[in-house]
Amino acid sequence: MKNPLLKRVYCFALMACTALLAPTLVNGAAVDVSAVENIRPARPSIPDRTFLLTDFGAVGDGKTLNTDAFKKAIAAIAQAGGGKLVVPKGIFRTLPITLCSNLDLHLAEER
Repeated sequence: MKNPLLKRVYCFALMACTALLAPTLVNGAAVDVSAVENIRPARPSIPDRTFLLTDFGAVGDGKTLNTDAFKKAIAAIAQAGGGKLVVPKGIFRTLPITLCSNLDLHLAEER
């Protein structure tokens, strides 16, 4: 091949095909990825407890900042070992919050 650009394109294409066709390697050993493709993560086990955001002082008027109410509700759910937090219809303003494990967050549908 006399054209250096064509030679580079050919080498790149050959390397790309080799990478696609090569088996997946972990620490130099081939790994059968078909065995892990069908693994599904376990579903969370969320206790059957319901917490209403407005019970923690939240107001869905679109003006009130509800960060503290969210934090209190999430802390109560974490303390109880999990549960469902229901945010009723409305506009609940908040700053960033951190969710906890075993939390099922339900937002009421706005109509």
